[in-house]
Amino acid sequence: MEGSAQAETTTTTSPLFGGLHKFALTVFEDHVLFTVPAHDGAATRGEVFLMDTGSPLSIGSTKRHTRGCTLFPGGPLHRMTKSYIGRTVPILCEMLNTTIDALIGINVLQYYFFAVSFKRACVWFSAELPQDDAEAYSTKDLALMHTVELQWTGSVPQVKLSINHEPEFEAYIDSGAKVSYIRKSYVDQLTPLSETAEDFFPGVGRWTTKLYFIDVQVTAQTTTTTTTTHQQQQQHQQRLTIPVKFGVLPPQLERMMLGTGDPTAILGSDLFHCFDTVAFALPQQRMYLSPAPEKKNKA
Repeated sequence: MEGSAQAETTTTTSPLFGGLHKFALTVFEDHVLFTVPAHDGAATRGEVFLMDTGSPLSIGSTKRHTRGCTLFPGGPLHRMTKSYIGRTVPILCEMLNTTIDALIGINVLQYYFFAVSFKRACVWFSAELPQDDAEAYSTKDLALMHTVELQWTGSVPQVKLSINHEPEFEAYIDSGAKVSYIRKSYVDQLTPLSETAEDFFPGVGRWTTKLYFIDVQVTAQTTTTTTTTHQQQQQHQQRLTIPVKFGVLPPQLERMMLGTGDPTAILGSDLFHCFDTVAFALPQQRMYLSPAPEKKNKA
């Protein structure tokens, strides 16, 4: 392989999520890759996993993956499949142009609270979901983040977005997508950017798409603390703007993945570039964003 996603198994010190299991993150061509150190005799070396919230199933490359493996000592046991809709680990390695050991999809991620930070080069996992009254990361860290409601029924999570505060539409959240996509009808009247993006899909191969800059809005709950005689916390609703560079899928893929109704878009790695940290608690249908997004250049 020309590229390599092998990373250090230690991470930079971060005050976030102090009690959680933390792994080194490598952003390889906008894909979320994290390194799981060898533990409990499960592996003789650190393994590189691709995090993909757009995949219902997890794909492994060894018998240990299919028989059952853990992300950290004492963690839940997860079994992976060797192949899913034509995708195997060797095929994924070829298409990614780097080496990975497994793809972690929703059937594993659903059991964790997990967070991703491109800026801190970290991912975090906890088998314990946030509790509103817990004196741990759920209050100390999540209270500082914007809370967004998700739609999740066991498959790919979805979030409601809008453009120019028009009626909302649904979008898949796909951490495995290095390019965000929107239905072609939304960009027919827009001028594309000067840059393009190349992408791939098993069975379709590679294609190049023009990119279109669109500000989308998401509704979030934000907690503020006021200091008077006693500290008081207040929650209020806020519209966050996320700058996204959307591509357009090949026609057959658009019909297959987006159809004619909702979801209308796929929100990929742009989400992780826009925020310092993005965290998920899928069974509670929540996403946490911190801090507010920064504007991108439109060039």
